Amino acid sequence: MVVLTDLKLVGTLSVRNFLTDFADFNYRANPYVEEINSDYIKITIYKIGKKCVSIFTHYNVYEDGTEKEEMVHWGLDDVKTNMEKTTFYVHYEDWNALYCYLSMLDDEYDIKEVKCEIRDDELIINKEFIIKLYK
Repeated sequence: MVVLTDLKLVGTLSVRNFLTDFADFNYRANPYVEEINSDYIKITIYKIGKKCVSIFTHYNVYEDGTEKEEMVHWGLDDVKTNMEKTTFYVHYEDWNALYCYLSMLDDEYDIKEVKCEIRDDELIINKEFIIKLYK
């Protein structure tokens, strides 16, 4: 995988909405999905308004012995960005760590929103949680 460059995006992420969207995916997928079949998860970002982006997280899964793609939709508000559409990949374990980090912020600190940045080759949450992005 190649590291991203020159991509910049800053926005606000609703912690509760993010956690709910992924919990809903896990709930719907749990009885049917046998395994997630990838070390990397595909993320596609679309600028859909002046200050809003729509984000799709794609999982390759096995369901009933067949490989298929499942998708979770989420987004950012109050966005400033230099892109219209982009696709990148994150390591599956890093994505799980992000979910755990946001769960901790919600459970222990009752934090409602976080600053989300994508800068060059990193996804940065509140300037303290960083995930490497790949092209």
